[in-house]
Amino acid sequence: MAELLRFNDDCDFGRVDRLQVNMNARVATICPQRAEIITESFMRTEGEPVVVRRAKAFADILDKMSVYVERDSLITELVL
Repeated sequence: MAELLRFNDDCDFGRVDRLQVNMNARVATICPQRAEIITESFMRTEGEPVVVRRAKAFADILDKMSVYVERDSLITELVL
């Protein structure tokens, strides 16, 4: 069990602390791009079952919404 509780030497605790401070300091906001994508999707799928409309709206968000990469992110990939 003691082996599971040991940290690797490559763990960046400063980064973890910065991420925690940023997360705790966040203020809830509304994303206008997301709202516009959802509104357009719901207008386009009017008359379909709600579950289908939500699925299509989610698919539109994944296809159209900009990706925001925060400072200290470990995994990012450039896709051209």
